[in-house]
Amino acid sequence: MVSLGASVSTAPDQEPENYGATLIRVHDAAGREVRSEVRGRELEVLDIVLFIELDDGERVSTTPGQIRLIARLDGTMNELRERVGQMVYDDGDRWPRWRNLMAALKTRGVHADDPAIATLPLILEFSDDVLALYPSETS
Repeated sequence: MVSLGASVSTAPDQEPENYGATLIRVHDAAGREVRSEVRGRELEVLDIVLFIELDDGERVSTTPGQIRLIARLDGTMNELRERVGQMVYDDGDRWPRWRNLMAALKTRGVHADDPAIATLPLILEFSDDVLALYPSETS
């Protein structure tokens, strides 16, 4: 095993405007809605796929949609990196996340337990749509 990683993208099946936003509706004198807009969106739902890169370059990964993270848009890319890293390594909650990786590794003949995975270096990959959420920063 070479590394433990997390690939982060926006969740395709979520409606981000439902998270931390205000819907403004404007009505005319007769009470008919003439326009509406979403303002102040502060949160985005992210999809995180964990993977372990093997010595031969192949990857064993979790299924997309199993792990979600709600990210603040008023934060920084570095803060997001820190939150993803904490989510990956969190002692209190990592077992359910890592158990599928361990099972997949076992089918490939690779023995990996919690301590072995915990010592792997962490690689974070962010999709272009996530990087676009923090346009003032470079990754």
